[in-house]
Amino acid sequence: MLLATDNDSLPSNERGLLYKVRPLFQSYDIRNDKALKYPYFSKLYHEYCRIHGSNPLIYNDTRGILIQPHTDGSFQLSTLDVRDYVIPNYHYNKVLFIEKKGLLQVLMAANIHKRFDMALIGSEGFATVAIRDLLSKMQTDENYTIFVLHDADPAGYEISRTLQEATHGCLTIALMLSILA
Repeated sequence: MLLATDNDSLPSNERGLLYKVRPLFQSYDIRNDKALKYPYFSKLYHEYCRIHGSNPLIYNDTRGILIQPHTDGSFQLSTLDVRDYVIPNYHYNKVLFIEKKGLLQVLMAANIHKRFDMALIGSEGFATVAIRDLLSKMQTDENYTIFVLHDADPAGYEISRTLQEATHGCLTIALMLSILA
């Protein structure tokens, strides 16, 4: 990690860490026939962090957005941003996680977030580390009710399952998208 963070003086995203680690990994790979790929590296890195703790200078890029009700403020969700985010008191008591970020505009146009005092979190599929950290923080600090809107397919249910594990339980709303025959 010191290579990626210039001796703990600069932040680096997780992919930047991969690029520094990959040559070292390759030198130990007996087969030496495959480059260390990001998905596998990411699993290894997260397991390492679970056991040894994370380096605050290593972050994940923004892959989600939080829309707050009543203020219409939006907040980008990277691990660095979430770490410093202070949950506003009395603005909302529910959160709707949406695996399809494109649906945010529809829900906002219908004023779902304002009508139900509900923050909206849009993602691109599985919840990132930052999103899981934020939802866990919400469960710890104020015990917000967390809803999940996902496709009614195996990947959608897996998205819901991983969020339930990360937040110690959340409600699930399955979305059946129309399928053209």
